[in-house]
Amino acid sequence: MPCSSSASRRTCLAASIAAVLALSVEHVSAASSTFLVANCNDDGIGSLRKQVSLAGDGDIVDLSHLGTGNEGCAASVITLSTGAIVIGQNSLKIIGPVSRISIQTDASALSDRIFKHTGTGTLDLEQMDITGGIYYGKGGVYARGGCIYSAGSVTLVSASVSYCLVRTSGKASGGGVFATGDLTFDHSRISGNLANTGSWSRGYGGGAYVKGDFSARYSTIAGNAATAQGGALQTWGKVHIASSTISGNNAEDEGGLSLRRTPGPLSSATITNSTISGNSARNVVGGIRADTQLSVYGSTIAFNTAGAGQDASTYLAPGLAAAYATSLQNTLISYNTFGATEFDFSSRNSVVSGSNNLIRVSTGPVPADTSTACPLLGPLRDNGGPTLTHALASGSPAIDQGVATSGVNYDQRGSLFTRVSGTKADIGAYEVQQDDVLMSTSFEGCG
Repeated sequence: MPCSSSASRRTCLAASIAAVLALSVEHVSAASSTFLVANCNDDGIGSLRKQVSLAGDGDIVDLSHLGTGNEGCAASVITLSTGAIVIGQNSLKIIGPVSRISIQTDASALSDRIFKHTGTGTLDLEQMDITGGIYYGKGGVYARGGCIYSAGSVTLVSASVSYCLVRTSGKASGGGVFATGDLTFDHSRISGNLANTGSWSRGYGGGAYVKGDFSARYSTIAGNAATAQGGALQTWGKVHIASSTISGNNAEDEGGLSLRRTPGPLSSATITNSTISGNSARNVVGGIRADTQLSVYGSTIAFNTAGAGQDASTYLAPGLAAAYATSLQNTLISYNTFGATEFDFSSRNSVVSGSNNLIRVSTGPVPADTSTACPLLGPLRDNGGPTLTHALASGSPAIDQGVATSGVNYDQRGSLFTRVSGTKADIGAYEVQQDDVLMSTSFEGCG
């Protein structure tokens, strides 16, 4: 029926509302329901905000069909102009389309984050780009989470969090994400976020601040900043990072990873098949500061810098500074500097175990078979796989000098790149494949 007369328009509107409501809830089991988002409006019937308010604990809010052009959001963008979407459920899953949807704030509003999760369960965000959130702590109150705040845990799957800001004149944490519980990244990216207090003192976790446990696989944390500690991350629980790249982050101290611990039993951190590169600190520790027990397998830590005049008599190396028992296996640590001085690894604990590593300059103990040769690393770039890596140039002493880590079949790049392609594994996150054409001169560092 054409909607020409006023009566017809009322009939059409009623039919449209009924159709949206009919689609709003799809029972998938006795325990959970799926709420379909029908448009890209900020609010109102069928909007993301409305469907979140209707959903119950453990339900799913589904945006996966958006972006076809038939629901008023052909550009696949939801712009929030009325504040953050508040998620009161303990646990909720929000799923975007495979082609991804962008959820952003209205640039003219400059007033709020994207999601505020007040529940203590898990907020699961999949297949979406979350961008442009700005959260100010007025009057110097503690400000947390520029784009995402959670009183519980957060999981990101095939998602990104970018260009978010948390700011206050007091303490600010989590430029992109603040998680009171755990934070999990899976094939995701967090980039260009800032924790800013307006001074070099109290901004923590430019990319994310995690009070619980943190894990990442096939993910990238790049270009984030904090005005105190942890340009990429500051964590306080157990950490597991695999097949991921942390690069180009900066802070006053600990430009890359700030791995801290809560009082009590030591937490632990494990880094496998990963690259920590090009992070910088205005003062100390450009790459990783580990105030936890640390294990690093088949990884590359390179080109991180610190501005202050730390030297080999201190334990705060620009590359990796370890404070407790540390295990290093098949790991390459090189080209980390303050000024023109290379200083790659330091430990203030006498227990440093492992084998088959290449560490150029260190202070404190290292495994007995550690090489100090120039590794001939290529630049950080796309060498295949979902994350950036440093390739090994022809003649690199890291080639076929490593040992395979139990259960690790591939290098950082994933299933197309076997972990042992020659007579033995290569040292570092990158494995030269037998059919590779190796660079002969295009490498960085070592003069």
